[in-house]
Amino acid sequence: MADYRLKADMNEKRDYPPILKACHIMEITGFTAGEAYELMRSEACPIIRPGKRLTAPRDLFWQFLLSKSRSDKV
Repeated sequence: MADYRLKADMNEKRDYPPILKACHIMEITGFTAGEAYELMRSEACPIIRPGKRLTAPRDLFWQFLLSKSRSDKV
């Protein structure tokens, strides 16, 4: 799976809606669509599943990414 690091040129957390779609996750992480959906389907990622759609609560997703990027030593 792709790296969990945040993109250096990303917007601020408050610039995103409270519920993130895959397109937001792609923008935040720099992942491709496939990588974003793979991440969202993983057990570790905090998601909300309204029907068949995958969404993520913004604040929980940000915490998840920050914890992953801190624990991954390059």
